[in-house]
Amino acid sequence: MPHVRICAGGGPKGPSLPRPHQLGGESVPSGRAATFGRVRDGDRRLLVYGAVAGLTGTGSASAYELLGFTERGADVEITHNWKEIMTDIMGEMTPQEMQHMGKVATITVPLIAIDRAVMAKVMGRGNASSVGQIATPGRNVGANADSFALGIAAAADAPFAFAHCVLRPVRFPMSVVAKPYTMTFFAWPYVPFTAVTGYNASLYSRTMS
Repeated sequence: MPHVRICAGGGPKGPSLPRPHQLGGESVPSGRAATFGRVRDGDRRLLVYGAVAGLTGTGSASAYELLGFTERGADVEITHNWKEIMTDIMGEMTPQEMQHMGKVATITVPLIAIDRAVMAKVMGRGNASSVGQIATPGRNVGANADSFALGIAAAADAPFAFAHCVLRPVRFPMSVVAKPYTMTFFAWPYVPFTAVTGYNASLYSRTMS
């Protein structure tokens, strides 16, 4: 069963975490091909690489920090948003035309080893005093730089680099055995309020540079 390493940042190397075999998981045998997980097309960084690994730029000067390791790869879902244009010509059930309204992405990573200090930084975005408290209701995420970038790389495919992400559901298993912490990230093509068009706004690229 291949494992995925999740890290954070692009600067100094972060602290080491327990390897998968130290948590009761199956380590990747030498020479086994890396698994990327599923990909469906339907100045803080988080990189997810494969054997898939990942980094979050939550360190000093947005340096990458190790967040953890995933189990069975990462799941990336890219959603194209369409608006139906209904007319009398086609009736009320079938659109005569479609408008493209951008696209968003959902990235899910099941973490089997976690650096809790880095995880607290990811979960504590915004101006809340501590993790577990909420930020100011109505606070703009992009304008206040509360988002972070997320990158996913694997040996078998070109990487994904999402420019702006926020954390969505986090599932915490409370048990006496090692189980994955499932973290879900939402990416969107942020543009500032001063922009006059959303044309060419970046959701992701296929390079980590």
